[in-house]
Amino acid sequence: MENVAQLNDIAIERGFDRKKLIKWIISIMMMFTPMLMQVNENYTINIRTFFMITILIIMIWAFELMPLAAPALVLPIVYISFGLATPAQAFSPWTTEMPWLFIGGMVISSVFERTGLMKRMAITAIKTAGGTYKGILFGFLIVGLTLCIIIPSTAARTTLFLPLAYGIITALDLKKNSKEAIAIMAGSSFMALTPWTIVDGINLISYSIARNLNVHLSWIEYMKEMGIMTFLLSTVYIIAILFFYKGNASIFKKENHFKTKEYFDKEHSKLGKMTISEKKVIFVLAIMVAILCTSSIHKISAGWIFAIGAFCFYLPGINVAEDKDLKSVNMPMIILMTGAMTIGAVSMATGTGAFIGKILTGYLTGSSFAIVSISWLIGVIVNFLLTPLAAASALTQPLVEAAIQNGISPTVILNSYAVGLEQIIFPYEYVLPLMMFSYGVMSLKEFVKIYLLKMILSIIFLLVICVPYWGILGLL
Repeated sequence: MENVAQLNDIAIERGFDRKKLIKWIISIMMMFTPMLMQVNENYTINIRTFFMITILIIMIWAFELMPLAAPALVLPIVYISFGLATPAQAFSPWTTEMPWLFIGGMVISSVFERTGLMKRMAITAIKTAGGTYKGILFGFLIVGLTLCIIIPSTAARTTLFLPLAYGIITALDLKKNSKEAIAIMAGSSFMALTPWTIVDGINLISYSIARNLNVHLSWIEYMKEMGIMTFLLSTVYIIAILFFYKGNASIFKKENHFKTKEYFDKEHSKLGKMTISEKKVIFVLAIMVAILCTSSIHKISAGWIFAIGAFCFYLPGINVAEDKDLKSVNMPMIILMTGAMTIGAVSMATGTGAFIGKILTGYLTGSSFAIVSISWLIGVIVNFLLTPLAAASALTQPLVEAAIQNGISPTVILNSYAVGLEQIIFPYEYVLPLMMFSYGVMSLKEFVKIYLLKMILSIIFLLVICVPYWGILGLL
């Protein structure tokens, strides 16, 4: 046995890893599974080829067979080489706001941390919440509900929430991959990503398309049908996090509650008076928030606002950013993010999204529980291949048409589908959780665990709470 172990060590030194080889074999085998289905007028060669390439990339990411950005770097080129998309289609994610939102957000986050403003905000937030573990998490719930009204952009809220959460984790000296750090980071992400109103996140796209099919729902009507339910579901998420990720760090223990207040008071006093640099950062951020709050008027995307905000930090008279802030941008993560978005872009170009929709919408029959479950499941499944925004664009129309044909309330289908689209397993499925993952607070394994918890809770909540509630409203 000792000789076998030595041989295995030698093999690894020479670049041969048995476990990795097995994962490669499994990945390649999975890549060929789309060939089990015969090509026809609906399931075209392009769709089959898209599935094969995408499955291989997803398996490489899932098994972490190479740095995550490496396959993302060549993915658009592979799609183009196989004739699945034009360069304009394959590289279209780079022309969207998301990469620039990431870059701007990372520069802002770096300036936040370096000037000490991040720590000041974190300490102040913790002090206001009483310094308790529960207070921090419920604080994000309340702030998320408040911000959604004035900032109807999950991307903007995520970029604002994550630096704050990371600042709290840093200020409390919580270890990476600890339950407390995971809970605070994931909890902030959950609250930022929740589409609370009809003009928020994917709801804006879904209900805009639905209006073309004579499905009209006002802001107040949506709050009545789903807004209240969304708040309750978000509360369930926070309670579940507190139950499964108990705050056992010494700073959060009950006997130390009197110490935490004293500790945060001292930490707050150590910060001293706010510096000129901090005031300049706040000034720029205040302007950014004002522009974000009025986005419905000027129509400027959040991504451009954050990129311009980062640029403003370098302007004469402000000049709070340094060269190292720009160099701190995690480019591999940007490449990974755009690669993930490329999957959605090429899926639409090849007709894969429409193909999936035609298959899945035929199952929207049966009891109320079955209809809601299937609508949710469609969102979960489609999310593996499309970004949530792309999925909302591609499948809203067939879902609404199927609901009308089957005599079902379209809003029930869309709301259940939207909850399904929020559920992911791996960070590459959606760019905003990917942004949270990029902070390095948790491992991929821990990311999967907490998002699986969220997924399970969402379907249970839909069936146990939403179905009876919608029945009372006469929607089911």
